This record gives sequence, structure tokens and C-alpha cells, in this order.
Amino acid sequence: MSAEENKETIRQFVEQYINNKNLGASDQFFAPNYVAHNVFSGAMPSSERQKDLQAMIGTAVPDRQFIIEDIVAEDDQVVIRGTHRGTHSGQVGDVPPSGKAVSWSGVSIVRMVDGKAEESWHYGNFLAVMQVLGIPYANT
Repeated sequence: MSAEENKETIRQFVEQYINNKNLGASDQFFAPNYVAHNVFSGAMPSSERQKDLQAMIGTAVPDRQFIIEDIVAEDDQVVIRGTHRGTHSGQVGDVPPSGKAVSWSGVSIVRMVDGKAEESWHYGNFLAVMQVLGIPYANT
């Protein structure tokens, strides 16, 4: 697939999977051996674990929308920068709903194979959400 086709796939992923919360579309976007790398869990194999993460975020921030600010592609790599925005109106672990507006920005690098995400790396400003919600964090 071309770099432009890969960018379009990522745009569709954001709209369908994240913004419209269609977790059933995961097979359309994730390769069977998909692996996500992120700051919380390290390597997270499988689209099922990714769906669990998206469901948890969807419970905590059900009106979340992801706004694409930049998207760049070369060969099989797509880089996307954007911002998540929504209202904390659901439980997050031990933290009850606060009704507060939350937002966090991030960058993801996605390696595409045959039109599907094979591997991705995610970097987000989750500290901003923790601060708004008053969740203590270790500064080590």
C-alpha cells in the first residue's frame, strides 16, 4: 500500500474505532499479530488487549473525541499527532467520575503491513489527565 493509502486507513481508524467507538472494527485495522508499545504496559500484543484499553477509556471518558493535528507517512510508517478531548464521567479504577473536562495530546507511530497496523508506538501526555483528576503519581 502507498503512504497515502496508509494515511487514509489511519484516518478511518480514528473516525470509526476511536471517535465512533466501533471496537468491532478492530479486524479491519489490526493485523493478526499486532503489537502496541506504550508507556504504561510496555509491549501489548494483540488487538484484543487494545480493545480492552479502548473500552476502559470509553467508560471513563465516553464522549472522547480524537482530533488529528498532523499526519505524516513514508513507506510503511504513519506518524499521527493529535489531542483527545472529553469529559470524565465514568469510573477510572478507584477514581469516581468527576464531570471534569480532560484532554491529552500524543503521538503515535504505526507500522503498516498490507493496509493494517502491524505494530505501533504511543506517547501521550497522560500526566495532564492525572493532574486534572487529582490522581497522585510517583515522580521517580
